[in-house]
Amino acid sequence: MVKVFAGDKILKHAERIAHWLEHGWTHPITWEFDLTNRCNHRCPRCAGGRQSEGAQLSFSEAQRVLGELKWFGAKAVTFTGGGEPLLHPDFAAMLSYASELGLDIGVISNGSVMTEELADLICQRATWCRVSLDGSDEESYRYSHGLNGRALARVLRNMQLLARHKARATLGVGYLVDERTLPTIESACHLVRETGFDYIQFRPYHWDYTPIAREVMAFSSDSFSVQLPAKYEDLGQPRQYGLCYGIEFVGVVQADGNLTMCCHTRGMPQFSFGNILEDSLESIWSGSERRLAKERIRLDDCIPNCRCHPFNKILWGIKQDHPHKNFL
Repeated sequence: MVKVFAGDKILKHAERIAHWLEHGWTHPITWEFDLTNRCNHRCPRCAGGRQSEGAQLSFSEAQRVLGELKWFGAKAVTFTGGGEPLLHPDFAAMLSYASELGLDIGVISNGSVMTEELADLICQRATWCRVSLDGSDEESYRYSHGLNGRALARVLRNMQLLARHKARATLGVGYLVDERTLPTIESACHLVRETGFDYIQFRPYHWDYTPIAREVMAFSSDSFSVQLPAKYEDLGQPRQYGLCYGIEFVGVVQADGNLTMCCHTRGMPQFSFGNILEDSLESIWSGSERRLAKERIRLDDCIPNCRCHPFNKILWGIKQDHPHKNFL
């Protein structure tokens, strides 16, 4: 299976890179879109607690936002959180509308809310769906999600439901790793592979440097893939770039309409730079508030090997002046 988490995917968008090199900014390729901050899980280390509790976009607001994202050059939108996107009463209608706009769609869910109709819709309309599992037994699931074994069993049943409806969508699991969850990764591989999902992706908790042995890759097969993001190769290493350029290519809309610098700055007012329900996206993106928010970014304060890390390594290299650049 092709590695779905690859930083060099950004090179497929040469026209956006060229625009960024010429103007210092570009239109984001992908947008993370929080429909709601409501959530039915109690993950102890979730960043959602920083956000406006109960904030939720109406269907008409979400329609307007999706249309503006498409007009501004979006190629893909990920319904995520924030809260749990499937808790929004109009989630199905919003997914269908985004699909009708011609946007590629990703869905990140805790997997707790699923019906036959939703599973079929997601598998037919989305490019991919990823369930945040983060535990393979009651102890590890309670540690990661704050819920008991019954909740885990429900999620596993819903994953099987998704797998039964699998059509065009790639189905995967996200699994956060630290010293507490590391002993469960082998059982997690067995569990996820048996559901009929396509992959499991292991990634570190924020500010965690627990390594994963490459032997776990042995669980991969022709129909199932174990994905270790490139960030594991750089754990504990100093950044190889001096600025965050990835924020020009990936945007984030929160459930209250506020735009923020990246997925890691949700609910942090110093990195909020406008509200898409109040002003046009074009004016916000070129406005002084965004410029000031960018100036507040200090890489030393950012989590190591963040969402934009693989893009930043590539973009930083492109930005530098290379001697003998025509000799490949």
